[in-house]
Amino acid sequence: MLLVLGCKQVATGNIRTSRGGYIRTKRRTGGGSFSEALHCSGMASPPPPRVCVTGGGGYVASWLVKLLLSRGYAVHATVRDPSDPKNAHLQQLDGARERLRLFKADVLDRDALAAAVVACEGVFHVASPVPADKVLDPEASPGGPRVLKNLPWNIVDVRDVADALLLVYEKVESSGRYICAPNRISTNNMVNLFKKSYPNYNYVNCDNKDYESEISPVTSEKLKSLGWNPRSMEKTLLDNIEYFEKAGFLRDAEDVLHTLLQIELDNNKPSL
Repeated sequence: MLLVLGCKQVATGNIRTSRGGYIRTKRRTGGGSFSEALHCSGMASPPPPRVCVTGGGGYVASWLVKLLLSRGYAVHATVRDPSDPKNAHLQQLDGARERLRLFKADVLDRDALAAAVVACEGVFHVASPVPADKVLDPEASPGGPRVLKNLPWNIVDVRDVADALLLVYEKVESSGRYICAPNRISTNNMVNLFKKSYPNYNYVNCDNKDYESEISPVTSEKLKSLGWNPRSMEKTLLDNIEYFEKAGFLRDAEDVLHTLLQIELDNNKPSL
């Protein structure tokens, strides 16, 4: 479960992500971003609004930290180890030198978390306890499966998840649960989309069964009514291919789709 808190609370709600988690929100009063408010007022710059993001080195949280810094927020980000090289990307974000502080804190350590939220007017509780070791599928074959089920996937761009988090935090009228999963595509159709734009890679085969009726439908219309404008599914998927190609992740890939899915599970850095 993900949790977003604001100290001046007028409404509560949840965002459900495509992975099935929920983002719990409690809003502060006032709408719009800090930079927008500053621009409209014409006043000298006061100290920026300060918020805390737990699990700041994680996949979604990293993008949220990047977005918050770009909108003029000062950010306290909790990480397990600030000196860990996997968190170095946070210090390279625009605005990080002036407005980002990393706090060593385990999500289960109440005192450490309390220190990180001091002087903050809002908390984005994105962290979640995870097992120390990877959980492996005992039926998985080396290099991935040779045939994938033609399952439907709810697709959402991580950049759009960060946008949704900040939108629900800033909007006075936000309330209730919000589903953050704007697009759905079957495995087979995903492979065909990749083949059309990148025909020279190898792709896994899919079975022909229709699993759509086995998956409950979801809609993000309530979130869109707040002004959320997610990227198209095609842009989200093809942007991934483009980045992974430039990074060299696909150079020796036996199968593009399996490689992409594995990278998405392992990767935790803003890449675009």
